[in-house]
Amino acid sequence: MSIVTVLRRGLAIALLALLASACATSPTGRSQFLLVPPIVAIAAS
Repeated sequence: MSIVTVLRRGLAIALLALLASACATSPTGRSQFLLVPPIVAIAAS
């Protein structure tokens, strides 16, 4: 395996982990994608 292949695989795994962690369930039971942390959203409102 070349270093480029290893880096691409690592980047893909990191991106998937980021996307999975950005999904949350609201109090109404609906899933939503969060672009900002809840603390930031509460402070801005």
